[in-house]
Amino acid sequence: MKHFYFLLFTFFTFNLTHGQGLEDFTNSNATSSYSDSAFEGNNGITWSYIASRKGDDGTNEQGIELPALLLRGASYESKITSSAIPGGISNFSVNLYKGYTGGGDRQVELFINGVSKGTSTPFDDFSEYTFSVDNINISGNIVIEIVNTTPKQIIIDNISWTGFSTSCSVIFGQAQYSCEGNSIGDSNDFVTVSVPYTGLDAGITALTTTSGGSIGGDNPATTPDGTIVISGVSEGSGWDLVLNGGDCDGISTSGTTEVDFCDPIPNTCYDLSNGDESFELVAVATNSDSDVWANNSGTYTMNGYCGSGCSEISDTWLVFGPLDTTQTNDLTLAFNTAEQYGVTDLVVAYTEQYGGCPDLSQ
Repeated sequence: MKHFYFLLFTFFTFNLTHGQGLEDFTNSNATSSYSDSAFEGNNGITWSYIASRKGDDGTNEQGIELPALLLRGASYESKITSSAIPGGISNFSVNLYKGYTGGGDRQVELFINGVSKGTSTPFDDFSEYTFSVDNINISGNIVIEIVNTTPKQIIIDNISWTGFSTSCSVIFGQAQYSCEGNSIGDSNDFVTVSVPYTGLDAGITALTTTSGGSIGGDNPATTPDGTIVISGVSEGSGWDLVLNGGDCDGISTSGTTEVDFCDPIPNTCYDLSNGDESFELVAVATNSDSDVWANNSGTYTMNGYCGSGCSEISDTWLVFGPLDTTQTNDLTLAFNTAEQYGVTDLVVAYTEQYGGCPDLSQ
């Protein structure tokens, strides 16, 4: 039996060497129309693209060795992103070409694990350009993302990278995050990043980060198999950790936390399995007026106004379920809604694994 719960809410010493990767778009499914899609490229890597089309629609003045991919302008958030790629990355390159004939600079930005690693030199002619970034030096799984930064179309081809290669004795593990606060809203808390490592290398002279946090924890120059800690990283921002000195010089790891990673979870749970056929009213966080949903004869109302000049978030939920849909071929939900004094999105979510507390991760 399949049960669905519907949730409505508002927010007021060894040597590591790896080979080389190449994506030449042979398996691309891009068409003559801009679209968001994905395809399985070389070596089983999935590439997801946004607002893109096949490269030969961009007036192939340069004699590009097709196929290729054309990215639309930055206002469409056009980009291409890989799935997780094992083996890390040392060096990167991609071929760039002008899309269409309109004047204006073409440029892309490279992100590895959500952290910017550089932008290409702007150009506005029909020559072939190679955008290269060397000595990225990130171990473990990596995600490659190429983003169009200009309003003009740009064609990309032959995404190439070399795997992580080092004689450094320190190997980074998977980073873990913990919250230093739990406030409702995006990017308003600080996060502690814990990076485990194995090995020891006495040649390391310093640990650095550009993410604005403070580095603590174990020192891989003197303590084997420990954990390096970066505290005070802003929620929703990218972070990095770089080793300096000796064979480890320039080796790094990086990542990005979600913008709402530290939002609080409800402190009250509800068992809906035998409840009445009405919404459960759940308040995760209220404003200073303690505004919550109210049920008036089947009509649910919520007033988030907290006084003149007040600007506070109310995080409140309406929860209904379970619904047995095993015999249902088509399901329609209909809501009559009304709104005054502002614009607040009504979001409808559903889950098959409701744990008893509203949680978007379900």
